[in-house]
Amino acid sequence: MRVAADDKTDVVNFAIAAPDRTLAVIYDHAGEKTIQVPAGLDGKIWHLRPDTASATRIVTQDEPYRYQDLQLTVGLRGVPGWLAPTWEQWFDPSQPGPR
Repeated sequence: MRVAADDKTDVVNFAIAAPDRTLAVIYDHAGEKTIQVPAGLDGKIWHLRPDTASATRIVTQDEPYRYQDLQLTVGLRGVPGWLAPTWEQWFDPSQPGPR
């Protein structure tokens, strides 16, 4: 797993979590981690939690100034290509459609 903030002033707090625990955190502008899958957790739904780290220098460019914008480049290797923006929006590709 690799992650890098696109803006050099940003620091990311990026957690990699199995269904029952957080296995790794990258707290930096960029980083890379190799994750060993614990026994019994392969084939389960994992999640990635990107967040703006407290070390980020908050810079506002345009109005409105309401949200910190964090743009990332994320690289995953050895992970099935089933990604969803939130836990609730995940779907089973073998059974697409509303549930």
